[in-house]
Amino acid sequence: MAEQNKNTDGFGSIAEHLAKKPDLSVPSFDASWLSQSPEMRYDPPGRVLPFVAKTGFWAAAAAVLIGIGFYFTNPSFQAEAPELYGAATGDGVTVENTQKLEWHMGQLQPGDSVNTRESTVDLASSNGILFRAYPHSSFKISMEGGALTLEQTSGRILAEVDPDQGAVTRFRIITPHAKVNVIGTIFETSVSEEGTEVYLQRGKIELSGETIEPGQLARKPAQSGLAISNEPERGTALEPEIESLRNNTDQLINKWVPDMKRLDQVRSEEAIKQMYGQSLEKILLKDGRILQGVVASQQGDRLMLHTTSGVVVVRRQDVQEILYEN
Repeated sequence: MAEQNKNTDGFGSIAEHLAKKPDLSVPSFDASWLSQSPEMRYDPPGRVLPFVAKTGFWAAAAAVLIGIGFYFTNPSFQAEAPELYGAATGDGVTVENTQKLEWHMGQLQPGDSVNTRESTVDLASSNGILFRAYPHSSFKISMEGGALTLEQTSGRILAEVDPDQGAVTRFRIITPHAKVNVIGTIFETSVSEEGTEVYLQRGKIELSGETIEPGQLARKPAQSGLAISNEPERGTALEPEIESLRNNTDQLINKWVPDMKRLDQVRSEEAIKQMYGQSLEKILLKDGRILQGVVASQQGDRLMLHTTSGVVVVRRQDVQEILYEN
């Protein structure tokens, strides 16, 4: 058991692949590509620093160098939102931001509100966070104090946070009854109208100012104080679910995300036509959306659509009709 709990090898590759920028080049279309696994090819990450106007050159250079040093030596200062990709099971989930959409796979952003309905969704972030939201769970994604934050209002969430990414809070869950600050750990939260439960399997978390130890279950009822009990056997029951979460997100990162990131950079009608050697199709979805693009690839019942508004993944049964142009 102790050996399995120390297994965090997958985090490094997941965080590295997500954080890097994609190769923006568009290769000539090759039909055999559709049946192949995508290849990861990224440019090294860069950072654009603004030029300080109306100041002396050396003063500006010194300010930039000090800023760079502070940025890289203070992880908590790096408040940019990490990239967050995921995939849903079954009928998918509902994602609402500026509009309400059926969602099956792809990238989620701060400001997105997710309702899993009858499905489960697994997500991985570029700063070493994996989490699973179970059926009948609702949460909103945001950034708070440099940490990826889930405002969870119902349901159950299982999470694993890579402790090797730095000793700062990079993940936070806020419920109507409590706030969970996470550095590196495996834990789950359950939220209902009656209150919030948090179980810590490994690592360290802080719940409403109280430190929770591994193997402990903390209950925060809506109308009373925090109660903590020891339930180490619950951690054993979580192991298969944690392994399933790792496997699912690893497949997502290695088979889907590289291709989605590459294709998402190509959005003009002419560029898409040239890439596939065909005219764009009009794709009518059952939720009312009308997309202009092509079916880039298929895996199982999922279709990856390369459209002028970006890459969209849908189930085959969600497509009402595809109109082909001559």
